[in-house]
Amino acid sequence: MTITRMLKETSTLIITESHLLVPIIWEGDLNLHSNEPLMKQSRFQNIILHGDTVFFLATALVEKQEAEFTFINEFDTTYRRSVTIGDKIFVEYNMVISEQQSKLEFLVYKNEHELIMEGTVLTTLENEVCES
Repeated sequence: MTITRMLKETSTLIITESHLLVPIIWEGDLNLHSNEPLMKQSRFQNIILHGDTVFFLATALVEKQEAEFTFINEFDTTYRRSVTIGDKIFVEYNMVISEQQSKLEFLVYKNEHELIMEGTVLTTLENEVCES
């Protein structure tokens, strides 16, 4: 038996400089995330947050509201727009839970209406890896 939850929305998170730090360390793409003069000349017009960081923050916002959403087995995301310091992000999401798997479908928005990311996440139920 499959249970589908209604579409929900998370609280808003304001992006700060601290959100830029960890990806700079592991990705080595310092200019995209810290060189403001260079980025003002780019198509982004500003320093940008790493896409994987946006994904992490989005799933953290959902997890904050959904206690059972814990173990990520697989995810698929599409990035639509960049995110920079001062942007406010939130997530609209729907969780579909069945006996075999839990699936999170989500949309991440910035500044109230701009779609920046969409995707799905498959999670583990009862510590067993679910098959898609």
